[in-house]
Amino acid sequence: MSTPKHTPGPWHVGLRPGPMVYGPQGEQIVGINVMLDQDEDLANMKFIAAAPAMYEALKELVAYLQDHVADEVLDNWAPVLKAACAIAQAEAKS
Repeated sequence: MSTPKHTPGPWHVGLRPGPMVYGPQGEQIVGINVMLDQDEDLANMKFIAAAPAMYEALKELVAYLQDHVADEVLDNWAPVLKAACAIAQAEAKS
């Protein structure tokens, strides 16, 4: 799998000057167009801000399962394949 070109995490949510997800150096990752209710906007921002951590955790989990778990132990690899596809989607070149 290739290395994505996104801003590395951790990301965090900030509400000033407006709803925004910021990178580790304070760089703006994404602003949220406030068209939903405030609770939904905040939930969306928290989800976006968690993306780098979820990506890294998913990569580590898939690699661990592929390297350390035998087919006899894990009888359904479909969720692992689904996770690997999600990783590939995140790493896709546009």
